[in-house]
Amino acid sequence: MQTVSFSDGFYKRILDNMLEGCQILSFDWTYLYLNTTAERQSRRPSSELLGKRFFDAWPGVESTRLFALIRDCLEQRIPSELENEFQFTDGTSGWFELRISPIEEGVFIMSLDITRRKELEAQLRESEEQLRQSQKMESIGRLAAGVAHDFNNMLSVILGHVELAKMDNEIAQRLREHLGEIQRAAQSSSNLTKQLLAFARKQTISPQSVNLNDIIADKLPIIGRLIGRNIKTSWTPDPSLNNTLIDAAQFEQVLLNLCINARDAIGAAGTITIETGNCVVDEQYVITHPDAIMGDFVQLTVSDTGCGIARENIPKIFEPFFTSKQLGRGTGLGLSIVYGIIRQNNGFINVYSEVDQGSTFRVYLPCLQSDVTSVAPRDAGDYLSRGSETVLLVDDEPQILEVTKQLLESLGYHVLATSDPAEAVRLAADYPQEIHLMFTDVVMHQTTGPALAARVRESRPSMKLLYTSGYTENVVVHNGLLDPGINFLNKPFSMHELNSKTRQALDTL
Repeated sequence: MQTVSFSDGFYKRILDNMLEGCQILSFDWTYLYLNTTAERQSRRPSSELLGKRFFDAWPGVESTRLFALIRDCLEQRIPSELENEFQFTDGTSGWFELRISPIEEGVFIMSLDITRRKELEAQLRESEEQLRQSQKMESIGRLAAGVAHDFNNMLSVILGHVELAKMDNEIAQRLREHLGEIQRAAQSSSNLTKQLLAFARKQTISPQSVNLNDIIADKLPIIGRLIGRNIKTSWTPDPSLNNTLIDAAQFEQVLLNLCINARDAIGAAGTITIETGNCVVDEQYVITHPDAIMGDFVQLTVSDTGCGIARENIPKIFEPFFTSKQLGRGTGLGLSIVYGIIRQNNGFINVYSEVDQGSTFRVYLPCLQSDVTSVAPRDAGDYLSRGSETVLLVDDEPQILEVTKQLLESLGYHVLATSDPAEAVRLAADYPQEIHLMFTDVVMHQTTGPALAARVRESRPSMKLLYTSGYTENVVVHNGLLDPGINFLNKPFSMHELNSKTRQALDTL
């Protein structure tokens, strides 16, 4: 067996103790020498390699770039270096940084194992991509909230004028029918903006301490009707599931949207599996999932046996209006609503999917801690009686101000209306009679509704408050949670809703 003879053991000791692997191949590709590091990197004892030709030791290596570079070095004496993923005979692989140099005996190969570095680089790239995706979702959310806010303002004007027009008993029946169609279309548009606000996490909500098992069990009959007879539902609850703090209606949206999405992915026949459980998210998970949060969570898992999601589409599936479904099969808002609701409730969601194998959506919601006080939903009531009180109305959108003023006056209220917060303060101070209620937009160009309320209450400490907004990223809604005791009316609103909320605010003790 031909090997390299070291006349001085000093040099062999140096090579054998190097951190880099060292190999020598003869001109006929025979292994002449491996140091201990190269032996370890090869995952085979040197006795199996010394005296054996390189391509006999590693079947299939002839088709690789590594082989071509070694050949160039042996035949043309061209040195080279590269990063190479080497495939071992047991099916595993490793990454090596290689330097290939011509020597008198043939070729000298120095190798540094960079497998761990490559793994960390891949994890970093994945984390960076997830962070970019998270930042993009935040930007889209802000855009969606702004669009919904402005759109809601316009819808308020449309619906308000329709309500006023329908109050005219002299209009023709045919015109009344047209007004009804306008009203229905505007209300449908309002539902669309609510979906956008759900994605943008600007909904007002009333959270409660709930057990997800109870809600899911209650909704299983509805889910069965939604998905059809050909799709089986498998329900596996964790009997020891912890409670979480969430608006029950919001969680129903999450559950139904995930099941509808699973149904559409399955098509003709298959299975949707719904599971719950408790879990702990640790630091390692957070490192690889930037959206995740460390702590104790309850988990909802919805899996399907459907078509799966293409890898390139997974980063896009929570974006509003993105859909891979056929035209007319979906709006592209279902998963974006799920995403918005989960984030609004301090949770997160992840997806695992393989094409033609199905998908699994895992929703994580924080466990309810013992020091968290659940907030019971307030009954809005159904106040239908007319009023006669004085209302200070403040909105910096003139069209909304005018139509809301007319609606309140048609309900019997005396209205002091202004689009200028400073003027509202002066009206409150100078008006000679009692002002019973201030109805104000939350977010205005010059101030906020709560800040204005604090100034007005300096002269009117007993005045009641009612807030309105197309979205509510402000002091009225802290982290998406409606403050207890705050009277709030979403834009756009109907006359009935305005009447009910106004009376509720006035009659609150």
